[in-house]
Amino acid sequence: MNKSEISELKKLYKPETSAISRIAGCYVDGEKNKKSVFGEALFSLDEEDVFKYLEILKKALSGSIGRNIANLEFPIASEGDGSMHERLMHLKEHELKDDALLDDFYDIIINNFEFSGNYLILLAFAAYDVPGKAKDGMTMEDASEDVYKYIQCVICPVELSKGALSYNEENGEFSHRIRDWVVNMPEFALLFPAFNDRSTDLHAMLMYSKNPKNLRSDMVENVFGCITPLPAHEQKNSFAAVLETAVGDELNFDAVRDINDNLLQMKEEMAQNKAVVEVDAADFRYLMSDTGISEEKMNSFMSAYGELTRESPILLDNIVSKKTFEVKTDSVTVKVDADKAHLVSEQVVDGKKCIVIDIDGENVTVNGVVIS
Repeated sequence: MNKSEISELKKLYKPETSAISRIAGCYVDGEKNKKSVFGEALFSLDEEDVFKYLEILKKALSGSIGRNIANLEFPIASEGDGSMHERLMHLKEHELKDDALLDDFYDIIINNFEFSGNYLILLAFAAYDVPGKAKDGMTMEDASEDVYKYIQCVICPVELSKGALSYNEENGEFSHRIRDWVVNMPEFALLFPAFNDRSTDLHAMLMYSKNPKNLRSDMVENVFGCITPLPAHEQKNSFAAVLETAVGDELNFDAVRDINDNLLQMKEEMAQNKAVVEVDAADFRYLMSDTGISEEKMNSFMSAYGELTRESPILLDNIVSKKTFEVKTDSVTVKVDADKAHLVSEQVVDGKKCIVIDIDGENVTVNGVVIS
């Protein structure tokens, strides 16, 4: 799913536009015990409760693709009888009205979701009458092409509210406020099936994680059979590690700068495309083709790439900065605008290896004082 498709679904999380017809949930304590289960039509609830549920569910579609949000695909082997994929299909088909299916799903999540505290497993079923789009991209509300039915699973921490003094209007006095259990915004969420190309994709789903550094890879892979991408902060490090491991002594200053320039050029070419750009080993091989790196080292890179990244995609936005080009030594860090990287070079001066910055035609300011 791309940013546009996620934004389209987010518009549904208002009482007047909601496609959600039913919710179900299970409240779990810190000892993994089920404290309470429920299931009901969303609009049978009080208006304020409807608003709060929609707010929580919408939050699980917030963030950035490649950081908080990831697209996951189900391998064919993970879609067989008794699989979680089959369970998700049944939950969707029964519109969260089958208690046995729900109870089974809750048990699996409880046994595999690691969390030190109370939490709520909240499920929602929705049927979205997808409007058609004209050639100019305008939505045609009266030209529906498909009904996208999906379920959303959201896991929210439940914590005691903070103690505080509260004003009592009846007696005009301040007194301590009663502490109660409050549902916080989502920690983790899944949306199945995916809304790819504005239609149902039964072989994919969308994942949300509040903490982009913890995508709960073990649970997702063990329970759902999907391979999670590397966390965003690890993708740049993994890419650097592949280069260092595979290219070795051919990895000089000019080669790295050229690779960075090629990545930036690719980013500029993709700027008009709203889709998230994934870069694989073949793309990197092409980007390195004019950097002076030998064919042998590029083949070595191709082999190392799959091993270090677990064949998961690396996103272009996570490995190249459009803003800065950085050169760092043990004691000095130099940063220049990314489009000025050509001004920085590595040279030998008086027998010493140096980082040289071309300042021809530019003013130089030292501690706020212009010296040239």
